[in-house]
Amino acid sequence: MDDESTYTPNPNSPPLNPDRLLSRTEVEAAFGIRKRFLEIAAGKGNGPAFIKMGRRTLYRVADLQAWIAANRYDNTTQVDHRKGDR
Repeated sequence: MDDESTYTPNPNSPPLNPDRLLSRTEVEAAFGIRKRFLEIAAGKGNGPAFIKMGRRTLYRVADLQAWIAANRYDNTTQVDHRKGDR
């Protein structure tokens, strides 16, 4: 990702605005992160930051990109398995 503000998960999709709010269904479609993972991660506190608006759970594109970047590893020795990273 050279320029996170123009990151496009699907090359056929337009660039995502970093401030855009996505539902879990939209996150799954755009980033390939399963809705169920997002639900579980929100409960455990180890997923991307989210916003609650009433019953809706929404994710900022910039927060998703930051979470993905923070969970990037070059090899398995960098992963702290005690934290439950993987």
